[in-house]
Amino acid sequence: MNGLRAVKPGATVLLNGVDERRRDQVVLASQRYGRGKAIAFPIQDSWLWQMHASMSLEDQTHENYWRQMLRWLVDDEAFARLKKKMKTHNPSAAEVSEGRSVGLAAAGQEAVVAGVVDAIDFIEANADEAKSVTNAGIEAVTDKPLPQEVIDAAWENLTFTVDPIAPSLAKSSADTEAVGLQDPVDLEGIYDLTFLNEVLAEKGDEEVKGL
Repeated sequence: MNGLRAVKPGATVLLNGVDERRRDQVVLASQRYGRGKAIAFPIQDSWLWQMHASMSLEDQTHENYWRQMLRWLVDDEAFARLKKKMKTHNPSAAEVSEGRSVGLAAAGQEAVVAGVVDAIDFIEANADEAKSVTNAGIEAVTDKPLPQEVIDAAWENLTFTVDPIAPSLAKSSADTEAVGLQDPVDLEGIYDLTFLNEVLAEKGDEEVKGL
């Protein structure tokens, strides 16, 4: 793997380490980009925090790390918008009595799915702006945007959809089984499209199918 030894101007190195040759290496860095944040975590062995034989099954280091980092990455404004869409259940006085347990639930999954659907609708309706946003992202990562003709040509070969195209998974699984690379697998119910189809129904769009 190619180690990351320096960061761009404006980025902050949060954690350094050394490689097997005792050279400094960036382990964790962050930078604000536009109204959001970006994180670089360019190492390949963080799985050892969870899977190493010395780690107990109860150790939550790995889960806590990723959970807290993702929470930090979510922009405050974006998180506030998501909270507004979250459905909560507040028990009434009739449901609450001393010594009785009360279940509280908050469901934000629908809001996330709706956001994905809205994003794809935006891409389909605003191709030129979507191309510009995409190329700006490429430039942010590589320091150089792609020529517009390259973006235009690539766009013609892209399909943006929320449909998981379930038959393709079934075909891949069957092909893999046929050449002896996997045992037979029951894929029925592997896709839970409940939230997605509820969002599509609200927009008057056709539902998608699973297996």
